[in-house]
Amino acid sequence: MKTDINYQENLIRTISNFTFNSGEFDCVIVISKNPQLLSLLCCLEAKKSISSPYPSGTNLYYPVEAGKSFIRITVSSYQTENGLSSYWYEEVKGTTFSVCRTWKSAEEFENNAILAKDQESTDWIRQRNVSNTKLSIHSGLKFPEIVSTIRDYEFWLNEDINGNKTLLSLFGFKNFEEFKGKINFLAPRSVKSSHGNNYIWINSIPDVIANKKHIVFLSPNSSRLEEFNSDINDLFLHTENKKIWKLDELPQSLQIPAKKCSVTTPISIWSIQ
Repeated sequence: MKTDINYQENLIRTISNFTFNSGEFDCVIVISKNPQLLSLLCCLEAKKSISSPYPSGTNLYYPVEAGKSFIRITVSSYQTENGLSSYWYEEVKGTTFSVCRTWKSAEEFENNAILAKDQESTDWIRQRNVSNTKLSIHSGLKFPEIVSTIRDYEFWLNEDINGNKTLLSLFGFKNFEEFKGKINFLAPRSVKSSHGNNYIWINSIPDVIANKKHIVFLSPNSSRLEEFNSDINDLFLHTENKKIWKLDELPQSLQIPAKKCSVTTPISIWSIQ
């Protein structure tokens, strides 16, 4: 494993960057004997921080009633004029639940607002106020969701992949419990088409790939390999305006590791045009 992982790590990190960070690809299918291990490398490369200044669309809690209760707000904009930084945000007010825009200086806002774990809901501000004991707080780190059971991940997190470092230490997590609290695992049936998440799939195939980014890891030793092939064919037939990348069309930084791993870790890369 240690002799192969350098090429594979380069391949997976580059795929993750082009898919989840720059958005060049919509779906990448990877055949690998170690899908859980490579999915962790992919997730690590896709890690993003959410911090101030908060961008438009960020969901937060804001205290009312001397901090005993919190309303739900969404950032509209962050701006700086004449040296003063400030936020405009949306909230719901009154018995008619009208959406209003409120201004706060950046210092006041950032000292009081709390980042919400739910960054996907489009009706966030219309949901009920919440007490200070029931806040669902975001860690400040955002990862793709993993469509898989969590079984076997504790083993791979402790795998030495780069000299003296384990994946657990590369993520910066103290233990497996912290890992479980920061990265969301879900069943295929729980993937909702209305959400805007990025997904990493383990031994299952998405029904559609439009409006999201996907990296799929399939084991060649799975008893469901024929079923996977059928699901991939169905996905191909039902995906409009698709482009399947040829090896010599890929960016140079991806061509090299893709060629090196073409036998051990073959890939298929799709984009929607």
